[in-house]
Amino acid sequence: MLTAIADAPEPTNLILDVAKYRITGTSASVSGQGSYYDRDDYLITTGPTTNELAIRLKPGSAMADMDYYLFGENRVNALGNASAANGLGKEEFATFAVNPNTRYWLWAGKLIGMGAGASANTTSTYDFSICGAAQP
Repeated sequence: MLTAIADAPEPTNLILDVAKYRITGTSASVSGQGSYYDRDDYLITTGPTTNELAIRLKPGSAMADMDYYLFGENRVNALGNASAANGLGKEEFATFAVNPNTRYWLWAGKLIGMGAGASANTTSTYDFSICGAAQP
């Protein structure tokens, strides 16, 4: 997730209760590494009764293909992702079962595309909509 020594997570540290939240971010214009250009990480914590997160990522550009993954704080493997081949400018959405009072990393990246109309190495904005829920 964090690759450069000087890299750091975005300053969020949100506590997600049973409510709706919005994060607005920017994927910077930087050289690609692996399958993605700039990648952003957000530290979030579920509230005392939150056991489900519904997460939607909406690119701010019709020419950006954004993906996201949700990781447990000290996990290498993602709980899940919304990186289906939705394509340029399309929203990514998934619902995750989570544990209450637990820290997670929410990771976003702009996919390095191939072919005509693919994501270019330019700055792109995006919005996360996150809904916490307490399911019985």
